Amino acid sequence: MQNVYSSDRPVEKREEDRFQRYQFSKRIAETIIHRGSDDGLVIGIYGAWGDGKSSILNFIEGELSHSDNIIIIKFNPWRYKDEELLLKSFFISISKSLDQELSTNSEKLGKFVEKYGSLTSVLGFDFSGAGKGLADVDLEDLKIRVNSFIKESEKKIVIIIDDIDRLDKNEIYSLIRLVKINADFHNTFYILSFDDNMVANAINERFGQENKQAGENFLEKIIQVPLKIPKPQSSDLQEYSLSIIEKVLIENDIKLSDSEMRRYINVFETYILPKIKTPRYAVRYGNSISFSIPLLKDEINIVDLLLIEAVKIIYPDIYKIINQNQQFFARTYSLSFNSFGETDKADMKKILDEMLNSFNENEKILVKGFLSELFPSVAEVLDNSFIDDIEQIAYKHKRISSSRYFNRYFAYCVLKDQFSDVEFNRFLEYVENNDLENAQSNFLHLVKIGTFKNVVIKLRSIIGDLSWEEKNKLIDIIAVKNLEINEEIIEEDGFFSFVYNPQSQSAMIIRSLLEDNENKSEVFNKYKEIITNTSSVDFAMQLYISTEPDEVKGTYLLIDEERNELFNFIRKKALYYADGIPLHEKYPDYYHSFFRSWKIEDPEQQSAYFEQLFSDNSEKIIEFIRLYTLDIHTTKEPKRYRSDLELHGYNELCESIDKDLLFNKIMQNYSDELLQLDVEFFGTKFGQTDKNLLKQFEFWYLKDQEQENNEE
Repeated sequence: MQNVYSSDRPVEKREEDRFQRYQFSKRIAETIIHRGSDDGLVIGIYGAWGDGKSSILNFIEGELSHSDNIIIIKFNPWRYKDEELLLKSFFISISKSLDQELSTNSEKLGKFVEKYGSLTSVLGFDFSGAGKGLADVDLEDLKIRVNSFIKESEKKIVIIIDDIDRLDKNEIYSLIRLVKINADFHNTFYILSFDDNMVANAINERFGQENKQAGENFLEKIIQVPLKIPKPQSSDLQEYSLSIIEKVLIENDIKLSDSEMRRYINVFETYILPKIKTPRYAVRYGNSISFSIPLLKDEINIVDLLLIEAVKIIYPDIYKIINQNQQFFARTYSLSFNSFGETDKADMKKILDEMLNSFNENEKILVKGFLSELFPSVAEVLDNSFIDDIEQIAYKHKRISSSRYFNRYFAYCVLKDQFSDVEFNRFLEYVENNDLENAQSNFLHLVKIGTFKNVVIKLRSIIGDLSWEEKNKLIDIIAVKNLEINEEIIEEDGFFSFVYNPQSQSAMIIRSLLEDNENKSEVFNKYKEIITNTSSVDFAMQLYISTEPDEVKGTYLLIDEERNELFNFIRKKALYYADGIPLHEKYPDYYHSFFRSWKIEDPEQQSAYFEQLFSDNSEKIIEFIRLYTLDIHTTKEPKRYRSDLELHGYNELCESIDKDLLFNKIMQNYSDELLQLDVEFFGTKFGQTDKNLLKQFEFWYLKDQEQENNEE
C-alpha cells in the first residue's frame, strides 16, 4: 500500500493550484515587475493559519524568477534572536545576493568585505573573526553602503519573509522594526507573510496594550499594500477534501454503497464543509483517516469512522467529551422508563448543554445535527425523538452508537473479549462455501476469543440476511459444537446466569434461526434431529424450553403435540444417560418435569421405577420427599436446614408420583415409628426431622383421602 499521508507542504507549480491562488500571486508579481518608481514598497500578505500564504509566496517567486532584472532574497528571521544581529544579518544577506550578481563591482564590494569582515563568517554566525570593523560599525553607515550596492546593481530587490506570525512577540517587533527602518531602500520590495490579527496582538502585548488597535495602527504605518488572501471557494474546498478522502478509500480498497455515499456526502456538505475553512484542515482530516482506516477496516462502519474523525479535527473538545462518556452516547433513552433512566437522561442533557454553550446559535444547530447523525441518543435527549430498534440497528451496522463498537473508534483496535468482524465474516464465508470443517473450528475460535454470548448476539444481528440453507448449516455447527462450547466457556455467575449458560444461548439462537421458517414440519424435524444426536440432556432440555410459545410476538414454533413428543423423547434419553442413578440426582433441574410427564404418559412404568428405587434403599423415600421442601438459612441458624412439607409442595409431589404408592412405601418401612409421633409444623423455624417430614406427608395424604371420600 502506498503512503497516502500528506506532508502539508506549500505547493510551487501552477498546475498544483487547487484554490485559484495563482492569478492572485501573478498579479502581485506583475505589479513589482512593471513598477516604474524607484521607491521601496512593503507588501503584506495577510492570512490565517492554513490559508496558503507560503504557497502564494512560492507562486510569486516563480513568476519573478523569469525576470533578469530582479534579485530575490528569502530572509529567514528565525535564526537571529538578538535585534542588532538580526539587522546586521539582514544587511549581509542583501550584500551576499548582490555579490553573486555584481561581477563588475567586485572590487568595491571586496573593499566593503575587507573593512567589515568575512561574509561567510557573518552568515555562519561566527563574529569572533569577522574583523573589528563590523563589530563597531554604525548601522546607519551599514545601511547606506548596502543601499549604494542596490543602486549600482540597477536591479530590483525583492525580499520575501514568511512565517512572521510564528515568532514570539519580541522577535516580531524586531522584524517589523527592521522593515520600517529599511523601507526606503532603493528599488526594494518587501513581501511579508503573516496572520495580521496575531501579529497586531503580539505588538500590543510587546507594549502592554489592552486592545489590538494600537498594533493594527503600527502595521498600517509599515505595510503600504495590505492584501488579504482570498478565501477559498466552498466548491474548491469540497472537491479538494473529497479527493483526499477518495484517495484514502481507494488505497484501502474500500467501496461505499450508494446509500453510504449519499449519507456521507449529505453530512459532509451540511456539517463538515462549513468548518473546513482552509486547505490545511482538509489535509489534517485526510491524514487522520489515513491512519485510522487501515487499522479498523471491516471492523467498524466506515462512514461513522469518517464522521467521528472529522469531529476530532474540527471539534477536538467535543471529541474528548464523547470519548470519556460512552455510557451516555452509546445507548438509547427511549426505553428508559425507570428512575435510573431519567437520571441518566438528565445527566446527558447537562453534558450537551455545557458542550453547546460555547457556540453561537448557528453553530449550535450544526453541532446538534452532526452529533445526532452519529448518536441518536443526542436527538432523544434534546428533541425527545424516538427510533424503533435503535440498538439492534446500530449493532448490525457496526455504528459508533452501539455500545459494543463504540470503543473501537477511539482505541483503533478490536478490544479484549471481542472478536474481529473480519474473522466473523471469514466464518460466514466457510458456511456459505459449505466448508463445514473450517467453519466449525473457526466458530470455536470466535467463541474462545470473544465469549459465546457475543458470538450469539452477532449471529442474531445477521439472521435476516441469511438463506434457509445457511441457517440450516449454522444450526448444525452450533448443535455439533455445543458440548465443546460448554467445556470451553466458564458460565457467568449471578442471578441471570441460567439465561447466559452456553446450552441456553445455543438453544435461543437456534430458535431464532428457525423462527422465520414457514414449513413447520421442517422445524419440528430439525429439533427432533438435534435432540436425537446430542448426548447432552441439558442441551436437549434447553432446546425444548426454547420452543415455548412467544405470546407477546404471537409466535408458535411447534404445536403442543409436537412439544410433548420432544419432551418424552428427552426424558427417555435422560433415563438412559442416568445409567442407574436416580433421575432427581442426575438431573436436579428437570426431575419434576420428567416425573410429571412420565406419570401422564406411562404411569405403570413409572410406578415400577419407584418400586425398584424405594425397595433398594428406603432412605430414598425421605430424600425424594425432601425435594419438595425449601432449603432455609437465617442469621440465627447459618447452617442450612429443610422447611416443612407445605400443601403446595405436597401437591407438586403428587404430580410427580403416585401418592398411594409413596404412602404404601412409607407405611412398609416406617409405620411403627410414625405411630409414636404427632405431626409438627415449624414454619421457617429450625426443627424439622426426617421422621416428622414423613409424618407431614402422612398428614396431607390422610386429609386428601378424607376429602376424596367426602366428595364420593
